[in-house]
Amino acid sequence: MRLKHKSLVMYFAIFVNLQFMLFQFIYRSRVVSGDFAIFYDSTERFLTGENLYFPKNGDVGFAPTLLYFLFSPLTFFDRQTASNLFIIANYTLLFLIVFLIIRFLPPEQVLLILTVLNASFSVRSIINNGQIGIIVLSLQLIYIVLLEKNFKNSLFIKSTIVFILLELKPYLMLPYFLYLMVAKKKEALVVIVYAFLFEFIYFLINPTSTIIYYIKLIIKRSQETGKEIDQSSALYLLNGNKMIFIVYLFLILIFTYKNFPKLEKDRTIILFLLAPLVSIYFHRQDSVFAILICALLLPKINQYFSALLIFLLLHTGTYNVYFLAQLLFMLFTVAILIPLRKKIGFFVLIGLIFHSALVHFLYQEFGYQAAYRLWTPYVFLFQFLVFVYFMKFNKSDKFFANTEIRLTKS
Repeated sequence: MRLKHKSLVMYFAIFVNLQFMLFQFIYRSRVVSGDFAIFYDSTERFLTGENLYFPKNGDVGFAPTLLYFLFSPLTFFDRQTASNLFIIANYTLLFLIVFLIIRFLPPEQVLLILTVLNASFSVRSIINNGQIGIIVLSLQLIYIVLLEKNFKNSLFIKSTIVFILLELKPYLMLPYFLYLMVAKKKEALVVIVYAFLFEFIYFLINPTSTIIYYIKLIIKRSQETGKEIDQSSALYLLNGNKMIFIVYLFLILIFTYKNFPKLEKDRTIILFLLAPLVSIYFHRQDSVFAILICALLLPKINQYFSALLIFLLLHTGTYNVYFLAQLLFMLFTVAILIPLRKKIGFFVLIGLIFHSALVHFLYQEFGYQAAYRLWTPYVFLFQFLVFVYFMKFNKSDKFFANTEIRLTKS
């Protein structure tokens, strides 16, 4: 009876997490978020043949063309209705993510993952800005599940997912795609066929939407990360010093090569985590996959290191009753499920409240640019620490392989 009672409590807490996310989606549905409005307007320009990436009026389509191709049906509705349909689709994908992690993990681990994802700055940024990060996260998770031995004959599905991810976030998928090419995986050849087919379709719909124009845009934007405060890269953090950046790339790639795991699934995870660290372009929302891996690793991490990672993934300027309630629920759940002493959890709580108040003050007194300058080193450091820890931990303990065998038996 005690075990049954504990399971009911866990599932109730999972339900509460989903309601927190539902509240965020409903709150955002009152207005059309800024990024979704750009996606919607760019899709209309894509369909009418206007210049997509270098328009005269300055309304730049900043996503790869496949996104506008997939968003095309939404243009049959007005902007507000289309935004609400997009919100519903994202919330549905959250349930898919829950289903996928339940497939491998017990309720305690599912609850931990959802709690961390729900409270993280990256996920809230995705929701608030109407971004596509939840779509990307669900596709990454599906792909990892497909790498199970039971899915050996899923070449078409895996290739399709790689192609979609490569088209939606090319700078995040490039290291993994290059690995597929070097390893002579069939998925890479199928992806190339897809790419030629869709580039031809894009050209027929709108000649200015092909990949060459998008690459020019990315290069241009990578040189302006100092102006666009929610974007960054190691190169930007190094004040544009290219020599130091090249040395950094060499060292991190050598580290990856020496610690590269044997299992295909672990290799995929490593390369997903590595991509933002070697890219010249990195958005705060792109750390969502690292947050998922962080949630998986937290029960195994030293309590002081856990406290540091929790602080890094929760940095925010939100300062209201809803945020404080969500924060308290998150820390209460995390303190129960991971080896985090109450005293350490208390200091994390006080630190986060103080930090949020500071960011809120900077926002009120000096504008959002002053406030959000703080996020840049946090997000990059968080991504870097999760990458290094998973790499070293996986080499010594083979966490995912052993965990899945153990959980399947249980």
